[in-house]
Amino acid sequence: MPAAATFLGTEAATFIPAANAATIGPTGVVTALGSMPARAGDGSFSAGDQVGPRYTIIRLLGTGGMGAVYQAFDHELGVAVAIKVIRPAAQSDATAARDLELRFKRELVLARQITHKYVVRIHDIGDVDGMKYLTMPFIDGETLADLLRREGKLPVSRVVALARQVALGLNAAHDKGVVHRDLKPENIMIEKGDATDGGDALIMDFGIARSVEHGSTQTAAGSVIGTLEYMAPEQAQGKQVDQRADLYAFGLILYDLLLGRQRLANRDNPMSELLGRLNQAPAAPRVVDTTIPDALDRIVQRCLQPDPAGRFATTAEMVAALEALTADGHARRDSTIIAVAATPAARPKWYFAVAAAIVIIAAVGGWLLSKQQAVLPVDVPREPISVLVADFENKTGDAVFDGVVEQALGLGIEGASFITAYSRRDALRAATVIKPGARLDEATARLVARREGVGLILTGDIQPNRGGYLITARALSGASDGATLYTLEANAEGKASLLETVGTLAGKVRIALGDTAVSSKGPAASETFTAASLEAAKAYTEAQELVWAGKLDLAIAKYQEAQTLDPNMGRAYSGLAAVYSATGRVPEAQQNFEQALARLDRMTAREKYRTRGSYYLFSRKPVDAIKEYTALVAAFPADSTGLANLALAHFYQRNMTEALAQLRKAVAIFPMNVQRRTNLSLVAMYAGEFDTAISESEAVLKLNPSFAKAFVARGLSEVASGRPADGVKTYEKLRGLSPTAASLAVSGLADIALYQGRTADALTLLDQGIAADTAAKNTTGVAVKRVARGDALLARGDVAGAAREAEQALVSSASTEVSLKAGLVLARAGRAAAALKLADGLANKLEADPQAYARLIRAEVNLAQGQGRAAAEHAREAQKLADSWPGRVILARAYLAIDAFAEASSELDAAERRMGEATAVALDDWPTFSYYPQVIYYKGVAQAGLKSPVAKDSFAAFLAIKANGDETGGLVAAAKKQLGQK
Repeated sequence: MPAAATFLGTEAATFIPAANAATIGPTGVVTALGSMPARAGDGSFSAGDQVGPRYTIIRLLGTGGMGAVYQAFDHELGVAVAIKVIRPAAQSDATAARDLELRFKRELVLARQITHKYVVRIHDIGDVDGMKYLTMPFIDGETLADLLRREGKLPVSRVVALARQVALGLNAAHDKGVVHRDLKPENIMIEKGDATDGGDALIMDFGIARSVEHGSTQTAAGSVIGTLEYMAPEQAQGKQVDQRADLYAFGLILYDLLLGRQRLANRDNPMSELLGRLNQAPAAPRVVDTTIPDALDRIVQRCLQPDPAGRFATTAEMVAALEALTADGHARRDSTIIAVAATPAARPKWYFAVAAAIVIIAAVGGWLLSKQQAVLPVDVPREPISVLVADFENKTGDAVFDGVVEQALGLGIEGASFITAYSRRDALRAATVIKPGARLDEATARLVARREGVGLILTGDIQPNRGGYLITARALSGASDGATLYTLEANAEGKASLLETVGTLAGKVRIALGDTAVSSKGPAASETFTAASLEAAKAYTEAQELVWAGKLDLAIAKYQEAQTLDPNMGRAYSGLAAVYSATGRVPEAQQNFEQALARLDRMTAREKYRTRGSYYLFSRKPVDAIKEYTALVAAFPADSTGLANLALAHFYQRNMTEALAQLRKAVAIFPMNVQRRTNLSLVAMYAGEFDTAISESEAVLKLNPSFAKAFVARGLSEVASGRPADGVKTYEKLRGLSPTAASLAVSGLADIALYQGRTADALTLLDQGIAADTAAKNTTGVAVKRVARGDALLARGDVAGAAREAEQALVSSASTEVSLKAGLVLARAGRAAAALKLADGLANKLEADPQAYARLIRAEVNLAQGQGRAAAEHAREAQKLADSWPGRVILARAYLAIDAFAEASSELDAAERRMGEATAVALDDWPTFSYYPQVIYYKGVAQAGLKSPVAKDSFAAFLAIKANGDETGGLVAAAKKQLGQK
């Protein structure tokens, strides 16, 4: 029997809600005026009562634990006002009464400093028969909380309008050195407006505000007053706070306005919701609702950074960000990009540890933690936890144990839906960046965890013990302190029971992390690593490590060894299939995938989903892959690999919006993962969200300043955003990093030159690039540049030269992507036979994309021969197979050839909407935005055919792009002719 676990836990804390925690600010005034008598005997006012000689009570508006608010008539000013009073029952304790009086006076002093249209002013403070009161303007409307309760969530345009108003009001307060500290929907009034516009927002209730003037820039630490649902992490932890705490609350308010109060509804209580965001921001709004504009989403994310340093530095900066939005929440073309600050490495969700550190003092709308109260367990919902399994020290002297514990333990802990083992492959890559040749020992794992934002590290050792083996696992915090959180042990009687024992140990880890589904005896056999022998498990482990090291030939031999030692090890077949696929050995990959699928019963639930999903991605069956990975992430929401592969499946479908949404979720789990963030940047580029692509590339380059593809995503996005000069600067930076980076950079620079019609410059750049790529044996780089030379020569009217370049490109690479672009050049150069032969080869492939590309090449041949109807037929068939960007453009040109101007206009509009895909038309990241200007030209042709007066604007826009070029014929000459130019 395994030894009992040694659990080094922390002390729990009890949280008791304050009584009558309702907000006491003014509430809605929509119903007809009528008396609302207060409870008899409590000394409160009733309708008709006089408050001094100046005010007459009209009705009660609302009550809270400490006070009440009334509507009254101010006889001196002749207007309705609101009166806030301290309820007599709340003044029975002398100390409490003094505190409330001080609070009322502070509210008056601080609020009267702020003069702004979006802040409710305080008129004066008074005393009637010992009852303190404040007076303020009466707002005919309702609180933002009431509006949220009625509407659920608000339209983006309304959110933007209200956000700007509240931000301006906050800025006015912060300019006066006043921090609100209790900003929430209940403390924002919405004036009654018309049916189309809605009323303005006004901030009120500065009762717990603090001044940061007179030499103090922050409020005092140690006391925490506020409302949990909108409290900033530093405020909840009793730390010093400044205006950035208000910005955090503002971010949560925007979050709720956009999504409804989902984050609160999905929690057991406000405390568990607060604990969930102490060290990690809530999921980005766009993760929940992909229709939310990216620019607005970035502002919310920046406000919600747990570390105040990650938020806007000043409220004025946040106001500027909001002003840079259009009315519907998108970034204005002339606005500056608002980048979300990098989130510090997230701590694991050790709520029981965090809870003990939080000090919350009683306040209106708040909660109380008392050190004198009994300690009771807190039922905290399980949150996603990322775990890095570091190297376990092998103290047995037997190499058969090397790596096996780590492999089996990582697989076993993933039986819990909320636990995701951080990829050891990615960890080793990160370790190599930190220290070349490093292993994942404890010290390196700590660095990797901090760098990658992993929450928990598992490390330990295996050593002989009474004829068997003792396995010890230590759980370390992934945060900078790296504290040991607990230690677990398990005994194996011998080698034969080792894997089963590791499975038991994995179960203990899961229980320690809060998994209630696993038995105390350990996970079921279907949730653990199984093998016929330890030697088979060792061979599989070595194969995995060889793959991670990029030694694929050696990995193949080890996978085959594992299969020989255990013919039923399904994961050995799926691993080998992946290697064969990566090396282009398709028949062998197919055979091993089939063998793996026949052995699914020897895999865990996650492995089954992953294996089937991988097979469908390999087979280019994205619809089936989407089903598998959707089921995977439904069962295991924190599976970042599943989310990333689900994004890839949608990418293959050219559903860029959904691919982007899934990648956002994957990145949210491991925000420091360079490859994932780069993919997010590239997919955002293809989706046409160029601002996001640029901001994500910036995030990548902060993590790794030499990551080449991040420069590509940025450069292409800058060009597509109408900023080619910025694109040139980006590519020039890329050019100096490495030979591989230089190859990408030269293609990008040549693409910009072709985009602008500077064919001579493009040819010079491409010649330099081909020479460098040839020396570096970069055959793909050579092929891509040969095709680009063909495009340049076509623009100069040299069809023979263009055809030669296309043919030379195919000698260097016969990939599907190169074949598409070379085939189009051959067709446009009049080499029909060569183009059709290439199309036949593509048509014989099984995947949808090459079959679609074959039809597009045939359509291009038809267009070159003046056969518009045949071209349209081929292009339509291509679109049925794969709805590609070049397919839209070729189909539009076919429609123009047969004077189907309306149909052409529709296709060109689609191409314009999907301009992100024009950045690299084969979706291979090699720049091709030079293809895009033709859309503008052909749009003018379609408009002219439809007798539209704006046709001349399209031709002029096309020529403006080519204004500094050397093109004289082709589309340039045609556009000038349309405008009557020579």
